[in-house]
Amino acid sequence: MNFVVYMAIIQVILFVAVGAFVIRMIQRARKKESDN
Repeated sequence: MNFVVYMAIIQVILFVAVGAFVIRMIQRARKKESDN
């Protein structure tokens, strides 16, 4: 396994994880606004 490939995979996993977390927070904020 090449080190550069390994680093690229880690960056992709981190990007997907952060993106999913941000989407989850936005959906939670929208739910609070709609409830009010």
